Amino acid sequence: MISTFIHLVSPVSSEVEGFSVAKTMQTLYYEGQHANGAGAVGGMIGALFAAIFGRVLSMILLVLGTFVFVMIVSGSDLIRLFKGVAKPVKKASVRAAESMERAAEQYRISMEERREERRRRAAFVDVPIDDEDYEEEEPAGEALPEPPAKRSRRKKSAPAEAEQTVIYSETEPEEDTYSDDEDITPLEEIRLATEKSAKKTKPKAAPAPVKEEPKEENQIDEDEFERLLMRFSGAQDNKKQRQEELAKEVIAFAQEIKQQEKKTDNYVFPETSLLIPAENDNEGDIRDELRRNGEQLVETLREYGVEASVVGISRGPAVTRYELKPAPGVKINKITNLNKDIALRLAAKGVRIEAPIPGKAAVGVEIPNQNLSIVRIRSLIESEQFRDAKSPITVAVGKDIDGSIVLTDLAKMPHLLIAGATGMGKSVCINSMLMSLIYKSSPEDVRLIMVDPKSVELDVYNGLPHLLVPVVCDPKKAAGALQWAVTEMEKRYALLREQGVRNIDGYNKIAERSDEIQKMPRIVIIIDEMADLMMTAPKEVENTISRLAAMARAAGMHMVLATQRPSVDIITGTIKANVPSRIAFAVSSGVDSKIILDEGGAEELIGKGDMLLHPVGMPKPKRVQGCFVDDSEVEKVVSFIKSHCSADYDESIAREIERNASGGEEHGKSGDDDEYSNNDEFFIKAIDVVTEAGQASVSLLQRRLGVGYARAGRLVDQLEANGIVGPHEGSKPRRVLMSRAQYFEMTAMRENPAMQTTINLSDTAAQTAAADTTPVQPERYVPQEQYAAPDTDELPVVDNQPEDEPEPYTVQPHQPQGTSLGGVLDALPVISIEEDNGEDDDDAPF
Repeated sequence: MISTFIHLVSPVSSEVEGFSVAKTMQTLYYEGQHANGAGAVGGMIGALFAAIFGRVLSMILLVLGTFVFVMIVSGSDLIRLFKGVAKPVKKASVRAAESMERAAEQYRISMEERREERRRRAAFVDVPIDDEDYEEEEPAGEALPEPPAKRSRRKKSAPAEAEQTVIYSETEPEEDTYSDDEDITPLEEIRLATEKSAKKTKPKAAPAPVKEEPKEENQIDEDEFERLLMRFSGAQDNKKQRQEELAKEVIAFAQEIKQQEKKTDNYVFPETSLLIPAENDNEGDIRDELRRNGEQLVETLREYGVEASVVGISRGPAVTRYELKPAPGVKINKITNLNKDIALRLAAKGVRIEAPIPGKAAVGVEIPNQNLSIVRIRSLIESEQFRDAKSPITVAVGKDIDGSIVLTDLAKMPHLLIAGATGMGKSVCINSMLMSLIYKSSPEDVRLIMVDPKSVELDVYNGLPHLLVPVVCDPKKAAGALQWAVTEMEKRYALLREQGVRNIDGYNKIAERSDEIQKMPRIVIIIDEMADLMMTAPKEVENTISRLAAMARAAGMHMVLATQRPSVDIITGTIKANVPSRIAFAVSSGVDSKIILDEGGAEELIGKGDMLLHPVGMPKPKRVQGCFVDDSEVEKVVSFIKSHCSADYDESIAREIERNASGGEEHGKSGDDDEYSNNDEFFIKAIDVVTEAGQASVSLLQRRLGVGYARAGRLVDQLEANGIVGPHEGSKPRRVLMSRAQYFEMTAMRENPAMQTTINLSDTAAQTAAADTTPVQPERYVPQEQYAAPDTDELPVVDNQPEDEPEPYTVQPHQPQGTSLGGVLDALPVISIEEDNGEDDDDAPF
């Protein structure tokens, strides 16, 4: 190929065109002997190519053929070939760049040395300091060391001095003299030098001549002085602009240094040597255990008439899964119904059967190991999967049945619910997640809010730089922290809208390219015991958790909720609907398992970190042995971080949480619209309903107002306490003691507060009783229909006064103490109680 290409590019190829074959070979052979051609063989092939394709196309085909031949011989593809060619080019470019950097550094050092030398030489000016008078006059054109002096204010009696002319050498000054260390303008430099010269110059005598040293002294003549003045006049205009640009550069450089120091020096990642290393298992004992359990499992199934064979064994840290392939015609439910019999035969703590295994044509029988292997968190943190994970909120969970490392990204969860019985590994799981975040991310990437009502689990983390506020232990403050999280979420969404991005990742990418936008860290909210919060303020907590779970993902806020009471009043339907990812530890019953996972299986776990992980998007839960973190490990890591970094609490967040907590206390302990008070928004509506219907019942209020049974019952109790309805009468509806007209009057007074008069009837009764020592029987409301009111203005008389009462008296109707209906009782009739004369009055209402 090479000789053919040489023939095509040589002038011989054009000479042999039109020759016969014999003459062409003879000519090519002759030219090849004299090194003027490619020879007979290469020339004949080249001539053949030129005759068929032409010279240009033949050369292109030869180049491509050579390229393909090299690829086939070397056994590489096109990409590898290009990489191989590019390697020496890259090396050469790197070497060239290094040499250029070295040359630039040497040049910078030499320039600094030259500038230092100039400054040193400029500092020493040869000026005469003695008082001798020189009689000799210098000839014209002799150079002097001083710069041009200003006209000094001298007496007019010295004309000889005024007529003296000083001539300077024409040596051009160096520009670096005026702009090195001190901020001295050229005009100021000239003025200072002139003043020094004027002070030391004697009258009627010229200074002593100085030996001329060109290019070493800053000497200027009159023309140069004029030129410098002109240049300074233009430089003075741009001085302010240069100073502003320099200030901006200094500020930007300081910010860059500050950010770099914060990234590298502020937070020091702890070393993995602080954690306990993993222990090695005895392989011999493991093999014997697997073989023995497999044989007993097949034999047990055969005893119950189920033919199956073991096709695979997967041993995890705590559980081994035996994969069984049933014989043709065997139903799966025959195997699933034998879980307790298998546990009895193998003397196992609990057997869980997964039928079928997802993605396999087999039934999985999970049997606990006799020798449990502890999964240390150090083995997970040192793994390549954890180091290579890109998400800053990647946490280590444990190992599955296959022995593979299980990691999870909280950003994909995006919220997690952890539940299980006491002592089953819930708190250890939270500690492992926190340790993962500490080893994975700096406070710039992740900030934490921890809620620990028990005050013993998470208190050790106080002082971490990741915390926004200290660990919250008060349940009321915890509700305030959740309310702050909702406010922060709304603020973050406003920032996302301003930048036109959809999530926090897009916002942070813009922040990396811009100096004006600050990076937004992710916030992880960890609640160790949610039951206390739900008991303290269930409505507020449920609403805030629902809002955060529904919207906080894109804003970079994630929640980890944990509880040891998996009941419906703690894990409500609203929370379950908005928190899709779950972790279930061992529970006592299948009902609790269904509350957590919406299916059974958690009741068959063996505890000690054995869990079922069900992240969003996975069809079935995955059995995982959680990693173990000892308390001593946590203390070592936290102490290491505290010794190198200080906590950076946000005081504004703490104040807002306090304000939210104090505001939440006003709503009562239950958090449900002020229980047993008249501030219920449905209280006035309930009065309207019962006065219109003429009767009162819980079911009536439920239908008309659309409230639940509990709230409707409280409304009825409030109506009875305020005298609106009568007492309970069995299955009959309660009587309404307020008329429709009285309700309208009450509504009018509420709309016009100037007409409203509040009367405490209990105080009136107390004053009357104080005036008369005889005890007074307070009166209750009398229904309006019981009054037989004539057309006159007289009021009905009630004869219930004791016989020994000397004289009649009048009291107002009684209302329970401390209750005000806004003047509604002013419209009720005043009941007059007279002395009982022993006669019956048929007109009395009672």
